[in-house]
Amino acid sequence: MKIRELLGVESIRLDGNAMDKTDGINQLVDLMVKSGKIMNVVEYHKDVFESEKECIIIGKAAILHGRSKVVSRPGIAVMLVREGITFHAEEKDRIYIFFLLAVPDAKDQMETELLNMLKKVVMDQRMVDSIKRARGKIEVLNLIEGEEQEDA
Repeated sequence: MKIRELLGVESIRLDGNAMDKTDGINQLVDLMVKSGKIMNVVEYHKDVFESEKECIIIGKAAILHGRSKVVSRPGIAVMLVREGITFHAEEKDRIYIFFLLAVPDAKDQMETELLNMLKKVVMDQRMVDSIKRARGKIEVLNLIEGEEQEDA
């Protein structure tokens, strides 16, 4: 499974305007809902907020995950907040790129695999900078697809 298979233009937002962590998560959940992979918005929203404490932050990127019984099929949403937001009160660094995973509840191995793939993307500072400079959703898709081809 590849990131590109789970990420479509409908689940990418390049003009995120989140004011804080809660607002950012709400916007990411909205993106995932628009992708058509969520059967119950309220339940998924709750599940994402419950798993927020397990968020992975690498550099200027955050990876959140929402494993839930209301996920009909796996997906990824990406949001760029050009001004960045402080994700945890005790941290001063700003986060600019947010990824959200949606994984059906019984798919632990899939969740681990997807988290590892996204970690590779955000650990590559060149990739993070390229996504931050992206002017369009297709450009983001092409960047991620190119990264996956290099890893193959």
